Amino acid sequence: MDINSHSNFISDSVKKILINKRITVSNPDTFFNNIVYVNSLVNFIIKFIKTKKSKINVINLGSSNKMKIKEIFDFIYIKLKKENKVDWIKTNKNPFIIDFKKALKIGYKPMTVKNSLSKYLSEIKKRKFII
Repeated sequence: MDINSHSNFISDSVKKILINKRITVSNPDTFFNNIVYVNSLVNFIIKFIKTKKSKINVINLGSSNKMKIKEIFDFIYIKLKKENKVDWIKTNKNPFIIDFKKALKIGYKPMTVKNSLSKYLSEIKKRKFII
């Protein structure tokens, strides 16, 4: 399946959801903002190149308006019109939120988590990806 995103938490989960597989997800009440829609990335890269700020080595990008993991998966299942098949587990992994303050100073305009996710899922549905 080619959904133009791979080897990350959301796209790997969506691939399984699309073929009606059960998924295991941890820490449903932790927050998540680790998603960037491609248009946001492209716009930022263009803006960054124009600023010529060569002293910055690492810039993190994420989405605004973080959401709880459980809310994200509820949204994915509803948007894809699939039966919710999540097995929730607790782990000792330390959750984290992406800090993109440096990017904001350069002019990054993040989409919300929900909008980024919605655009990503709409693209998948529009293209009718085949497994």
